Amino acid sequence: MDTGRRPAEICTLEWDCLVRDADGRPVLLYDNAKAHRLHRRLPISEHTATLITDQKLAVRERFPATPPAQLKLLPSRRLNPGGSRPITEDNLIGRHRIWLTSMGPLRRADNTEFDKTLITPYSYRHSYAQRYADAGVPIDMHADGSEITISSVASWAQVHRSFIHRHADLHAAVLKAAADAATDPSPATAISHRSVLAENANLHEQNRRLAQQVSDLEGRLSELLGQQAFDRSGLGAPASTAAVHAELDTQRQAVMDLKRVLEERDEELAAARETNQRLMNQLNRAGRWSATRR
Repeated sequence: MDTGRRPAEICTLEWDCLVRDADGRPVLLYDNAKAHRLHRRLPISEHTATLITDQKLAVRERFPATPPAQLKLLPSRRLNPGGSRPITEDNLIGRHRIWLTSMGPLRRADNTEFDKTLITPYSYRHSYAQRYADAGVPIDMHADGSEITISSVASWAQVHRSFIHRHADLHAAVLKAAADAATDPSPATAISHRSVLAENANLHEQNRRLAQQVSDLEGRLSELLGQQAFDRSGLGAPASTAAVHAELDTQRQAVMDLKRVLEERDEELAAARETNQRLMNQLNRAGRWSATRR
């Protein structure tokens, strides 16, 4: 609840997702698959670290033979003998709903009841940033010399810009921090012309690398499409034809072996049926002979 991660990111946490930084503080390792940002590091509280540690012990006790690198922190309970398949987001939502239902009424400050059906696992992601705003935590985004904007704050908090726009208090706090930084920049946070030029050069270099990667990917895609069209045209056979034929021969031989096994089973079944019929006939004749003697 206090990590602000998406439900899908929580479901796919690895078993060994808890580490310590240089100062000994707990850090959560997770993958932001939506933004293609893997192996992210998020500082967490000791309370949350304790919960993760207890869950790790329970998973290890449940799957002692599985290597830790293959385990998930939240393994599925069904069709998962090795503990390597995580729970689904739907499963998490269902368990969360059961937990909420088991609780008593949730009261606001004015003692009115809050509708628990409005609470979803994703709600905690929204409340993650809101708690900092309610606590009066200042927005210190310009410590590294970067400009304070809605986009930069949203990127730092790993939320969408629309989230800040939807919350008037957060929006006002960002605008105030940006105005304060612009009117009264401290020596430690002032942005120099040289730093702007350096950042601009870094961005140009990053764009050049991305453009090269796109060009390489386009070339590779063109080659693959050309090879696929060539293979389908029948003008030539792919280089792996021999391997494919060998695999087909192996599969054919396996099918023939299975057919022979099935034929043998059919013969055994027919013989068993014939024996059973013969025994039944003998029993019937013995019964009739016994009845006539009486």
